[in-house]
Amino acid sequence: MKRMLIILTLVAAMAIPAAAQPAPPPQRGNPLADYLQLTDAQKSAWQAAHAEFEASMKAAHDTLEAKLAATLTPEQKTKFEAFKTAREFLQQHGPQPGAGPSRPPLPPR
Repeated sequence: MKRMLIILTLVAAMAIPAAAQPAPPPQRGNPLADYLQLTDAQKSAWQAAHAEFEASMKAAHDTLEAKLAATLTPEQKTKFEAFKTAREFLQQHGPQPGAGPSRPPLPPR
């Protein structure tokens, strides 16, 4: 009974502050561009620079993956491809509720 009371107290102590905190307001636009008061032309230039950067980073990432894959055995390459596929799926769909590791059972009273 004492153990259960301690567990319930700890759960309540963690849950109450989390429930009391309001969610942050959703971000709209680009806060830095708003702060700097960028013109439409400047915003377009910034977007183009970001797009160019992202493209170069994707190319660098693809080159790195090719170099890493070249060091793997055929079995490791299969695992690597499965890992990348799972990662892409989770990035698109997010983790499912309850899909994480299960909790251990509570000890008997």
